[in-house]
Amino acid sequence: MTRGDTVKELLKALDKYPHIQKRLSILWGMKDCRNYLESMILDDRVGDYRTGFPFDVMMTIEALIDLHDRQYPNCAPTKKPWDR
Repeated sequence: MTRGDTVKELLKALDKYPHIQKRLSILWGMKDCRNYLESMILDDRVGDYRTGFPFDVMMTIEALIDLHDRQYPNCAPTKKPWDR
């Protein structure tokens, strides 16, 4: 994934996850979209661990977060999750 990728191109990379594609298509441009993307990479559940995504899918999710933050800066968090 590159910085110049479009939403359509990035969503195409998630073909194995049509439920994620659909939800992102609905939420794109909303703060809930940013939260949903972040929830896929940060496991905040107690006692119920995820197996995780393949590396290329994680990179796509990161690229989607970056693109969403650039397109909708008002939805981007002012603090990163790892900041205290």
